[in-house]
Order: sequence, then C-alpha cells, then structure tokens
Amino acid sequence: MYPLRLASLSLATLLSVVSPLVHAAPTDEGRLLAYTCTACHGQHGQKTAPGMPVIGGRDAHELLAAMARFRTGKRWHPAMNVMMLSLDEAAMVDIAEYFAQIDPALLHRPGPYGVAR
Repeated sequence: MYPLRLASLSLATLLSVVSPLVHAAPTDEGRLLAYTCTACHGQHGQKTAPGMPVIGGRDAHELLAAMARFRTGKRWHPAMNVMMLSLDEAAMVDIAEYFAQIDPALLHRPGPYGVAR
C-alpha cells in the first residue's frame, strides 16, 4: 500500500511543480528530444500504426499528465515506461510543448505534414 501512496504523491508533486512551466512556445530542445518519439508517433505526432495514439496538437498538460502516468507505472506500455524513466521533468515538459504546438489540421493532409486518412 505504501508504494502506491508514494507513487500517487510523486505524480501529484510532479504535476504541481512542472505543470506551471508548460507554455505555448515549443523549444528547440523539445523538437530534438521528440525525435525519439517519432519512431512510433510519427514526425508530427500522427499515428504510424493501428492503435497508436495521435499526440500532435494535443494539450501540453494532457500530454505531460500521460507521460507522468507512464513514468510512475500507473499506465503501462513497455517502451513508454522505459522511455519516461530516462527523461527528467524538464525534458518531459519540452516534449509536451513540442507536440502541443503542432496544428492538428496538418496531420490529416497528405504530404510532408501528415498522412492522409
């Protein structure tokens, strides 16, 4: 029971400390860090395979919360859990900002910005 409380407290602390840092302007660091994410989520956060979520254009706070749940083990995906453990809070914020700033309309067009549906 104690580890579950600790994980809940850690998630709440992470979100309360890091959440105010999320803002609209993406950083170059976020773009560089997000490169690893593109293997599964696509260059602009569009899905690359069935069952893969679209993350481009989603709210940065929502993305940060999802990443925090992977980091604490409250959400499970083998690659995501390991990936989130390798990032510090600032990197998670940078990645969330990068994907949040992508215009979702671009993801639905064929061409360099997205894939046709």
